[in-house]
Amino acid sequence: MPSGKFDQGEPLAVGAAHELFEEPGVSVEPAELTPVQVVHHRQDDHVERIGFFFEALIWQGEPIKREPVRHRTRVRRS
Repeated sequence: MPSGKFDQGEPLAVGAAHELFEEPGVSVEPAELTPVQVVHHRQDDHVERIGFFFEALIWQGEPIKREPVRHRTRVRRS
C-alpha cells in the first residue's frame, strides 16, 4: 500500500495521488479518490502519526514495484 508524507498545505487527495504515481506508478485524478479511513497511530512515546486511507477505483497504468527494496510484498492487480 503506497504511503508517504505530504507537503505543507497540500490537499490530502492531491498528496495521495502523488504517492500513487511515485510508488506503484499509476495515475489517479485526486477527485477520483474516496476517503475511507482515518487512523491515529502511536509508534512510541515520542512519535504519533495520523494515516488517511483512500480508495481508487479508476486509474491509468499498471501497478509496478518502483521501490522493490522498500516494499517486498506483491502488487495486487484489479
